[in-house]
Amino acid sequence: MTDVKRVQARYEGGMAFASRTGSGHAIPVDDGNGDSGPRPTELLMAALATCTGMDVVSILAKKRQAPVAYTVHATGEQRDAYPQVFTTIELLHDVEGPDLDVAAVRRSI
Repeated sequence: MTDVKRVQARYEGGMAFASRTGSGHAIPVDDGNGDSGPRPTELLMAALATCTGMDVVSILAKKRQAPVAYTVHATGEQRDAYPQVFTTIELLHDVEGPDLDVAAVRRSI
């Protein structure tokens, strides 16, 4: 079975778009010059970090590991020339908790 996701991006002028997710959330997006919202590449990295983080939290819960703080830091490098694709994206997981099993956390990531 597949789960189809939909997003609409409506042009607002300049380099700004109003994106609306299938779940009804609005996200203003631009190229950074208009400062009306995040850049598309920032949203891509945010989605990657968040999706990965949700998976890790789910796995940690199954292992009965309870972090008190957890942050995923994403750093990406893009080509200068077009198309400006990412050449690398690095994720750093910062997991904190008093009774965490370090090996279990590493396996979860």
